[in-house]
Amino acid sequence: MIKYTVKRLLFFVPSVFFISVLCFLLIRALPGDTVDFIIRSQTDEQSRGDSRELFNQKYREKAGELGTDLPTFYVELSTLATPRHLSYEWNPVRRNIISKLIDETGNAKASEAWYSSVESIDAQLQRFGHLSKDKQWTIDAKRAADQLLYVYEEHDVKESLTELKEILQTDTVYNKQTSVWIAETETLWENLQNNQTHWKNYIPIPRFHSRCAYDIWFFGDGKANRGVIQGDFGVSIIDRKPVADSLLERIGLTVTLSLISVILAFLVSIPLGIVSAIYNHTASEKIISTVIFIFYALPSFWVASLSIMWLAGGDGLDWFAPYGTGKIIDDMDLWEIIVLKWKHFALPIFAWTYSGIAFITKQTKIAVLDNTEKLYVKSAIARGLPFKYILWKHIMPNSLRPLITMGANILPGLIGGSVILETIFSLPGLGEWAYRAFLYRDFPVIMAVLFWGSLLTLTGYLISDILLAMTDPKIRFTSHKK
Repeated sequence: MIKYTVKRLLFFVPSVFFISVLCFLLIRALPGDTVDFIIRSQTDEQSRGDSRELFNQKYREKAGELGTDLPTFYVELSTLATPRHLSYEWNPVRRNIISKLIDETGNAKASEAWYSSVESIDAQLQRFGHLSKDKQWTIDAKRAADQLLYVYEEHDVKESLTELKEILQTDTVYNKQTSVWIAETETLWENLQNNQTHWKNYIPIPRFHSRCAYDIWFFGDGKANRGVIQGDFGVSIIDRKPVADSLLERIGLTVTLSLISVILAFLVSIPLGIVSAIYNHTASEKIISTVIFIFYALPSFWVASLSIMWLAGGDGLDWFAPYGTGKIIDDMDLWEIIVLKWKHFALPIFAWTYSGIAFITKQTKIAVLDNTEKLYVKSAIARGLPFKYILWKHIMPNSLRPLITMGANILPGLIGGSVILETIFSLPGLGEWAYRAFLYRDFPVIMAVLFWGSLLTLTGYLISDILLAMTDPKIRFTSHKK
């Protein structure tokens, strides 16, 4: 048993690693520019008029802090056409457009040269455009140059380039300079179109990186960021507090309520399931099954809302507190604290528990009935052993094993359901925190909730495996040698 437990714990470590990789990749796959969103959400009114150079400086610093200017993972599958340094490009627009051009033409050098010329035009207009007396000309030229930065298909590029050329030609003061810019850009575009090497896109090249975005997120950068492995999930975008501190404040409430719900569900369900199995096809069993199916069919958010309305001072009784966890005052005695917490937590625990009771009761009944039909039970009955002895000595140990496996699935489900129930009851737990994070795109919090939710799920399965091995001597980590 000890050897089995040690091996399961050893498998737990790589499982945590793969979970962290999956959570990180899921967050990186979200649409939108994370760095841009973070900078703009943390920018005050005074800084909203920053120049492009200053904004780019802030962007590059934040990208370096989050690792978005690095490859996503240690290993990536690229092509012969794509240069290695493109994986380290801090500007996501530049990286994306050049990658698209390389996919279209297979010529990385010409693609980068053309895009650099477009960036040069945009920078020149940014620097000297305000010298023109025609402000509308400046606005139109800047708009056309910006549009050229975001297109890569031949038709769109030619259309945007023609529009920019026509706008620049209308200015007689700087026409000599701008015509040179356009001519150079047109030449580079023609060179890109005439020197395509599509075959390079069909040769896969694996590339290995010593530093990547995942490495900074999980292991830290050796500076301010200590990494997830040391409990550092960064700073929340919403309240600008360390995510780890908020996580410690909230995870205890969610896990505690979930465990209480699981324990209550099993304590109520197992006796009900046994009674239903023993008195199968009787009036008692039919009443229990009917009530159980009714509870199972009721949505938890609907039950939670009705319980607040009718039992927490809405349109009915004022027995419970509808929201929050209750504030403990210094001069409260133990009984007053118990009453306070009962009023605040009774309804959430009930909303968490009742659907689990229905499911576990049904599974317990099925397991007991199935084991009752086994030959060893019929043999024990034939030998004249008391039914209570057979029930508790033979039927129940074998019936509990499926319930142990099922218990590993119930805990993650309760934590997932906390998103709705904690929001309804205004409980400061993981669920309400996650809902707010997804609503406002608080990426550090989302990553922390995903990681810890997955870790709790994995922990549930680990405990389930160990309990199964304790109750079933046939389960071993290695096969028996003949």
